[in-house]
Amino acid sequence: MVARALSKHTQCEVLLAPGLARKVVDAAPDSADEEKLREQLAKETEACGEIEVDSKLAGLIHRSYLAETLYHWTRSNGDSDKS
Repeated sequence: MVARALSKHTQCEVLLAPGLARKVVDAAPDSADEEKLREQLAKETEACGEIEVDSKLAGLIHRSYLAETLYHWTRSNGDSDKS
């Protein structure tokens, strides 16, 4: 259930702010830059709501979902009929 919610959440983030989502993925893990970018992404995608992951690995989990969503988003070329 949490995985599905995270998937939908990151899909929304990538749809609303793909460039910023990419910057989060490109930032060094656990860096101050990553934290600032995460905060900016959350602010710019407030319409997506919030998801809390109760884990020390929350940042890594979010990065992996963002990366996967960005991959599918770039492969679709914006055509919602493609998977």
